[in-house]
Amino acid sequence: MRRLSWIAAGALLVIGTGIGAADAAAAGSARITGVGALTELGNSASATAASGAVERRRERVAALEDRLGVVGEVVVELDADADDDSARASGTVVAKDVLLLDGRIAIARLEMSVAAAGDGGAPAITSATVEDLYVDGEQLDAGPGTRISLEGLGTLVLFESMTEGAEAIRANALRIEAT
Repeated sequence: MRRLSWIAAGALLVIGTGIGAADAAAAGSARITGVGALTELGNSASATAASGAVERRRERVAALEDRLGVVGEVVVELDADADDDSARASGTVVAKDVLLLDGRIAIARLEMSVAAAGDGGAPAITSATVEDLYVDGEQLDAGPGTRISLEGLGTLVLFESMTEGAEAIRANALRIEAT
């Protein structure tokens, strides 16, 4: 069985006491990477913020479209800062007017935030909200880890997070897993 994934909105990677992209283990450094949408056409609204001084990044893309659907707007906002004693990183992704799979999935607004701090706490999704989620014409509620079966296609996964070691999290606001 071949499994394909398509992330319509929101991939954030935060790594923890050093909060970084691959291996930042020293206190006093922070890094976060965010991608607003990963589609067959590539990444959109992608950014990275790294400490050194307080760093903030914001990327916005409107009217994304590929063969699976459209995203009216996606925004990624990232913050990273550090001092001699600690490091912090956080990010938020917002997608609006999402219409996928010929209307089988419709979402007015999807928002997810993640954060990590060099205080020994694990990076985590700090908020996850979806407004007006419809799947095959039925209005549904969703929270972190929600999996919705798409008959004949696969699974819609909302607000999933995967730990990557003790100090890392990869979070996807919306992912379609086709089987």
